[in-house]
Amino acid sequence: MAQVKWIKMMVDLFDNRKIQHLSTLQDGNALIVIWLQLLCLAGSINDEGLVYLTRDMPYTRQTLAARLHQPPPIVRQALKAFIQLGMIRMEDGFIQIINWQKYQNIEGLEKIKEQNRLRNIKYRQRKRLASPILTGDVTVTSHDETDIDPDKDLEEERALAAGPPRANNNFVPPSLEEVTAFCLQRGNHVNPLKFIAHYETRGWMAGRIKMRSWKSAIQAWEQNGYDKAPEEEAQEVIWAIDR
Repeated sequence: MAQVKWIKMMVDLFDNRKIQHLSTLQDGNALIVIWLQLLCLAGSINDEGLVYLTRDMPYTRQTLAARLHQPPPIVRQALKAFIQLGMIRMEDGFIQIINWQKYQNIEGLEKIKEQNRLRNIKYRQRKRLASPILTGDVTVTSHDETDIDPDKDLEEERALAAGPPRANNNFVPPSLEEVTAFCLQRGNHVNPLKFIAHYETRGWMAGRIKMRSWKSAIQAWEQNGYDKAPEEEAQEVIWAIDR
């Protein structure tokens, strides 16, 4: 997607009751900085307020901390606070800013769409002018070329204005045997039945994104600690709350 270079920020941001609450917490200033970093990261990704490493793989606590240049315990504390305050939601490790439209640079998006539309029109005009038509032994340059379907052009304009399309997703849900074999190969504690049931109830969506690689999802479970044995899992502090 086309990257937006700035996001909207209200001048009374620090009068917001949630921001004021964050400031009263331990390491409150660091939590506020992480919130601003998440907003900027969501703006650079430009996908409805989602924050992820790739469309198939969410950030882990370690990779997000490295991306934000913050200590992992502080990032973990910040995410937990943001979830409790209703500032973000998390599902399968994917982070999404709630009420993203408040921060999104709508004007910037519209400007990008218009620039792409005009650029596409100019390109097609140059293509028409450069297309030769043979008439007898004479080659002439056509200014009335009609080999381009107007309806197709309109579709292309709309598609370009909407941003680059996502790649075709030919995802096929895995069988229980495939998941079991892969987990044994990796030596993890992911429960294949639990894994399949989890994603089947969600239509094999990873957050709000259609899954493209179930193996990557298993690796994300490992990285986020979802492969803990029951006795280990009971000791693990909650990393993501599914709202």
